[in-house]
Amino acid sequence: GFNVLQAGIGHYKPEYVISTELGLKLDAFDRRLRFNSAIYNSDYRDIQVVVADIPSLGAPEISTNNAGLAQMRGVEFELTWLLRDSFILKASGNYIDAEFLEFDDQVDRSAEPFPFIPKFVYNLSARYTLLTSDFGQFDLVLSRNARDDQFIGGDAMAGLAQFRDDATIKGFSTWSSRITWTPSDDGKLVVALYGNNLTDKEYVATGSAAYSGFGSNSITMGKERNIGLEVSYRFD
Repeated sequence: GFNVLQAGIGHYKPEYVISTELGLKLDAFDRRLRFNSAIYNSDYRDIQVVVADIPSLGAPEISTNNAGLAQMRGVEFELTWLLRDSFILKASGNYIDAEFLEFDDQVDRSAEPFPFIPKFVYNLSARYTLLTSDFGQFDLVLSRNARDDQFIGGDAMAGLAQFRDDATIKGFSTWSSRITWTPSDDGKLVVALYGNNLTDKEYVATGSAAYSGFGSNSITMGKERNIGLEVSYRFD
């Protein structure tokens, strides 16, 4: 690919990765419990990364470069447990250890954190289904999502010890819920009431940081608590 920069058109090379994975798939208790898990390792050569360059005067330039060598190791899992015909628990998560082995960006950047990859993410949810003879089916879901800290640095300065904390957004967790009503067996009409970020938690969703030149640090706040109603009807 190529980048259009003030200095002209620059290009970057393809990246190559060798991945290995060992997985486990398990169904137990008359298939009421399902557990899938995997451990994996990925070795990258000429890994493509997005970097920022801020001239002494001028706007920041964002481009894709080849960093060199990198390694990602981790474990992921999914669990579904049917406690009763009407009650389901689910859990899923991922832990990843990503690091640069070589990162040449005019200076050696191999010691800085891997950008935009949190160490862990996970989701927990519970679903309860209520069947009634007069009012149809009700599905109630409560879930929690969580994510670890995340480095958002784009240039070599952001990875330095004195700037690294400012170039890292904190981890967060949010709660959401959804109540779905299906009034008849044909399922044509579906009404759902949902709520996201129920505790109205203030958190940073993403951002970018670069401290060369004048420096720049921008963040995007996560959505505040929001509640909505969805109505759908299927015409056959």
